[in-house]
Amino acid sequence: MVALPVIMATTAYVTGALLNWRRSLSLKISEAPRFYAALAAAATLGTGLAFSGISPIQLLFIAGVIAGIATPIGLAALLVIASNRKLMEVVRWVGFYWPQAGRPRP
Repeated sequence: MVALPVIMATTAYVTGALLNWRRSLSLKISEAPRFYAALAAAATLGTGLAFSGISPIQLLFIAGVIAGIATPIGLAALLVIASNRKLMEVVRWVGFYWPQAGRPRP
């Protein structure tokens, strides 16, 4: 029971961060309407799933299958991007720099 509000608030916060919305539970609804709309949508979706008759264990199984398929795809994409020197040079100049051992920072 305790996890449900945390998951809903996290969903709304991540959505707001992704879309660059004002987001905080300490803000009034008039100050962050899109954040609270995302929170309400998460609550509505959760309520709908609870009353849909679908087993929570079945939902967890489906989520596990999706994660099992998506993880290797995401890892492969990460490796392709990380091995692209031109792209990583852009990332370095933007301000993200992880120095390698024995290599001075430019």
